[in-house]
Amino acid sequence: MSSDDSRPTAGLSYVRGRTQESLSELTVFRLLDQAAKQSPGSVAAVFWAQSLRLSWLQLIQAVEQCAAGLWAMGVRQADRVGIWAPNRVEWLITQFATARIGAIVVNINPAYRVAELEYALNKSGVSVLVSAFSFKGTYYLALLEELGFGLENGSSSLKHLRSVIHLGDLPAKGMCSWQQLKRLT
Repeated sequence: MSSDDSRPTAGLSYVRGRTQESLSELTVFRLLDQAAKQSPGSVAAVFWAQSLRLSWLQLIQAVEQCAAGLWAMGVRQADRVGIWAPNRVEWLITQFATARIGAIVVNINPAYRVAELEYALNKSGVSVLVSAFSFKGTYYLALLEELGFGLENGSSSLKHLRSVIHLGDLPAKGMCSWQQLKRLT
């Protein structure tokens, strides 16, 4: 592919990539596994805000550990796992871990407020939610509690949500931490 092929031509507003190679029939996880085997020590991901670099080997090990933890929590093929967080390493790991077990990842907008969150979780059927503690002044765990998650009287308005995995270090009522998820394996 020459450098000229990567620019719009003839007044068109789109670029068409290579067409000589056929589409891969590998799953997302198998592509990750293949990359990890080909270049285990190479850098796979950098999360500047977390001061973190992962090699392909470290990434696949973290994905396998998360997938095993989700499996231990009862997540199975076609279950919906939500991720409600800004860009961070756990987001990437969750994305690949759900692919590993055949679950469906549901991206929840980090800017959602309580009514939008309730609608999105109920409409999508999310049963497990991976959630940041807060983002830009919005305290996610407080919004979940406002919707009744974790209340012992069963008055939650979240029809399908049975588990929340929070990315904070502090214990949260009725929720599992990311560190606890990793220990479920």
